[in-house]
Amino acid sequence: MCRVTFEFKGDRDFSKKHSIVSKTPIWACIEFTKRCNFNCIYCFAGEKTEGKNELTIEEYKTYFNKLKQLGFKQISLLGGEPLLREDFFEIARYAAEIGFVVHICSNGSLITKDNARKIKEAGITQVQMNLDHILPSEHDRIRGFNGSYALLLKAIENLKEVGVPIIIATIAMKCNRTVIPEIFEFARKNADSYRIWDMLPAGTAINNQNEILSFNEYKNLNEELIKLSKDDNIMIRTADPLISLLDSSIKHGACPAGEKMMYTSALGDIHYCSMDSKIFGNMRKQPIENILNSEEFTSNILLKTCKKPDCKLITQCRGGCYLRQRDGVDQKCWIGKSG
Repeated sequence: MCRVTFEFKGDRDFSKKHSIVSKTPIWACIEFTKRCNFNCIYCFAGEKTEGKNELTIEEYKTYFNKLKQLGFKQISLLGGEPLLREDFFEIARYAAEIGFVVHICSNGSLITKDNARKIKEAGITQVQMNLDHILPSEHDRIRGFNGSYALLLKAIENLKEVGVPIIIATIAMKCNRTVIPEIFEFARKNADSYRIWDMLPAGTAINNQNEILSFNEYKNLNEELIKLSKDDNIMIRTADPLISLLDSSIKHGACPAGEKMMYTSALGDIHYCSMDSKIFGNMRKQPIENILNSEEFTSNILLKTCKKPDCKLITQCRGGCYLRQRDGVDQKCWIGKSG
């Protein structure tokens, strides 16, 4: 969950509302389907499937009821492309009706005027879509879908028309590093928030690691965006454990994976996050509360694996992102690099 969010129109009381002390996660990210009509060069989901053996709508309803009983507050429906499932709106509406905050991540290609209206009526409170380059041809290449840029612009227009909040997201890579400030300005004009994700070596990105930003490139990019934000009093929230080390005024620095957030695959496997290949159990085979309360799941893996346990900032970053760790240190840790 290595992301940094810049709130243009966001809730300034977010910190107070969401700083909930909990022994188990309160936010469930759900891979609603593995099916996708795009072929992004960085997709964490990796190889796409035809959607065989995915959780049924009845399984989802039962699962959501259990998560509600356990105190979960938010559900994010991901993919693949979640709108490819014919029962998408039924399950999204059900989650909202039983009291969840419901967000979705979509590539935007299926958000027609009619579907934008249905998104609003289903009670979905936020839609995240990616803009990965300011040039249409480059965005289309990165997303692996000709015409994706034009479809994204139309999706933004359709969602704005019905009043659904929009997050524009970008996966930071070498091929778009220099245009990210331009994407930032586009998002400022057309969305409620902008979100930067660090490209991690998972899924299809394993074969495109030459695009992963270096330590200095990633640090300099975030310093640049932080300066842009401070100049215009834009609120910054981060789930990248290292960003708050650049500026003490930035809060929520630790990764929420496994602590406040968990990930459920379309087949029912439970992970810390979408990038993590480690499976802690399967909700079809075990009660979810047993998985969440297991010693394996609750052990603080980041603090235990970081090789700098005496660092005075360890409780702030919780050891960084373990998917970026090599030799026990997050390879983009400013402290780790400075010794």
